[in-house]
Amino acid sequence: MRMVRPAGSRRGGLGQGVLMDDRLLASIAGAVGTPVYVYDAEVIRGRYASLTTALAARFPHRVHYAVKANSTLAVLRLLRALGAGADIVSGGELHRARSAGFDPSSITFSGVGKTASELTLALRHEIGLINLESEGEADQLLALAAEAGVCARVGVRVNPDITVQTHPYTQTGAKGMKFGVPSDRIVTLAQRLAASSAVELVSVGVHIGSQIVDGEPFRRAAERLAELVAALQEVGGPPLERTSVGGGIGIAYMDGDRALDPEAFAEAVEPLYQATGLPIAVEPGRYLVGPAGVLLTRVLYRKVAGGRSIAVTDAGMNDLLRPSLYGATHA
Repeated sequence: MRMVRPAGSRRGGLGQGVLMDDRLLASIAGAVGTPVYVYDAEVIRGRYASLTTALAARFPHRVHYAVKANSTLAVLRLLRALGAGADIVSGGELHRARSAGFDPSSITFSGVGKTASELTLALRHEIGLINLESEGEADQLLALAAEAGVCARVGVRVNPDITVQTHPYTQTGAKGMKFGVPSDRIVTLAQRLAASSAVELVSVGVHIGSQIVDGEPFRRAAERLAELVAALQEVGGPPLERTSVGGGIGIAYMDGDRALDPEAFAEAVEPLYQATGLPIAVEPGRYLVGPAGVLLTRVLYRKVAGGRSIAVTDAGMNDLLRPSLYGATHA
């Protein structure tokens, strides 16, 4: 992997993305071989600036980059330097975030399947927030934090029962899914957490899916989350520091594809801030890095079979899994 800043002419055809100059790509292929992933740092900088500008115009916010989107250390270091925090889903990603220089206080640990050893690691690093996604996980963390004699900062991820028009494999906010705590259990769980000296509840949030190109589902999720914050306040719940609307901002993979621009996203979730007065955390991944990269591969052979022209390359589905996994199209 190489982080590069392209020079010279550029080619179109990658939806919202930017392709590097052919001569530069050829020189990289000659220097390091193929297949190789190449990322344009300027595209990442530009997209981070567009998002943060749109958010700052409407409410106080914090961006936590979803490390699962691309955990390459050079990408992580760039986003840390831009001011982003990190949103992780495993102990391995915690290690990479720390290796890239992220301060523990800027790291949020999400994900439905955190193991006891990973939770212990998070406590040891004193990370900024552990997002609980089930009552069983809450029980586990309460026991571990009490045993360690520490007070962990926690959030609760809510399942808001919202279905979005995206690939069924990437919907995460519909009723009955594994992600998040059912909304009718939030108040009870929050009261349990507030009664413990082993944790401090500072956030509630949602994440409704990936590759969402319409602002309306985000608006509904924001309104639902605002209702839950009000319900917590009504029963004397702990004072919160922030809310979170997750990630999932959709990008264009081909010219003509729909995408969700950051201004429309910010407008959709602003009602949450207006209702609660709390800063909003966002956890984008694909939006920041998806349009910035190319998989640089070499054509080994050409042939015609069954009336089809076929190019055999030195990259395969192990290098670009989404077409076989999701039926995705990449320019």
